Amino acid sequence: MAKEQKLAHRAAELLGSGRSRVSVAAELGIDPATISRWRRDEKFRELEQAARERHLDAHPTARQTLEAALSATDARGMPKWETRVAAARALLGQPADDHSGEPVVIERRIFVRPDGEEVEAA
Repeated sequence: MAKEQKLAHRAAELLGSGRSRVSVAAELGIDPATISRWRRDEKFRELEQAARERHLDAHPTARQTLEAALSATDARGMPKWETRVAAARALLGQPADDHSGEPVVIERRIFVRPDGEEVEAA
C-alpha cells in the first residue's frame, strides 16, 4: 500500500472517531487541504463512514444507552420498570420521582422535521 493510501486510511479512522480535520492533519503531518481533497473521493467518504459506525458501535452515546435502558430486563427476562422509567424520565428531561414503585405512563409526541429538528407537539 502506498504511503498516501496508508495516510488516507489512518485519516479516515481518526475522522470517523470524531476528530477534526485540522487535528488529524496535524497528527499525520499533512496539510488540512489534503483531507479536504480526500473527502471529495467517494471511497474515502465510505471509509470515514465505516469508521464512524465502528466508533459509535464501540462507544454508544448517552442517548443510545438510555434508549437501550427503556427495554431493561432482569436475569429472568422480566421488565425492570424502575430502570425503564428512570431512563424515560432522563430522556424526557423530567426529575426522578420518590420511587414509589407505581408504574408511570409518560406520553410525549415528537415530530421530526425534514431538516432533522425534533419538535414537541403541543
